[in-house]
Amino acid sequence: LGIFLSSIVFGVYFVVYHTNLFVVEKFEVVGMMKQRTIADVIRSAQVPFQSSLFRVSLKRVREQILRDPWIRDATVRRVPPDSLWIYITEYEPVALCLLDRLYFVSNEGVVFKPMEQEKVRDLPVITGLRKSQPELIQKSLELFHLFETEFVAGQMGISEVHYDYIKGFSLVTLHKPMFVRLGFEPFTDKLGRLERILTYAQEKRWQLSRVELDYLDKAFVRWKQI
Repeated sequence: LGIFLSSIVFGVYFVVYHTNLFVVEKFEVVGMMKQRTIADVIRSAQVPFQSSLFRVSLKRVREQILRDPWIRDATVRRVPPDSLWIYITEYEPVALCLLDRLYFVSNEGVVFKPMEQEKVRDLPVITGLRKSQPELIQKSLELFHLFETEFVAGQMGISEVHYDYIKGFSLVTLHKPMFVRLGFEPFTDKLGRLERILTYAQEKRWQLSRVELDYLDKAFVRWKQI
C-alpha cells in the first residue's frame, strides 16, 4: 500500500512539474493603473511563456514587479491550468517634494520616485526640507487637505508649501498668487482668520500679495487697490 501511494504521489508530482499540462500561457493583470500598462507589468514579472506554472516563484515575481517605483503593491496567484493572476496597486501622486531633485509624494506621504519625463498638472510642491522627513511631509499634506477642503480660500489652490525650521509653514496659492505665512500648528484658527481677511479685502477691492498669520491675534497684510 505504501509503495502504491508513493507511486501516486510521484505521478502527481511528475504531472504538475514535468509535463506540458501546466504551463504559463496567459497573464491576467488587474487593478487601477494610470502610470503603467498591462504590458509593462508582464515585462516586469519576467516569466517566460511556457514556463512550468508550479515552478514559477510567486515571491520572486512579486519582487520583480515591485522594483517598478510606481507600483505600491502586487499580489500574484496561480490559476491552473495555464494562467498567472496579478493584482496591481499603484502609488497615487498628490504632491512633489524638492530635495536634491523633485520627487513624487503619494497620498500616504511616501516619497516614492524622482520626477523624470512624467507629465504632471498642478501638483503642489513641498520645499524647505533638508532631507526626506516623513512627519513634516505628512504635516504638509494635512495642510493641503485642510486648506483645500475646509475653507473657501481653498478654491485658490496651493502651488507650494514651504517649511522653515525656525518660522514654520508658509504657502503660495496657485490662482492669484499670494504668499501666506502660517507658522506652526494649529492651523485651523489661522486659516479661519485668512477667510475673514479675504472677505474684507474683496469688499474693499484689494488684491492681496502677502498675508502673515504667525501671530496670536493679528495679521500683517500687503495689498494693492484693484
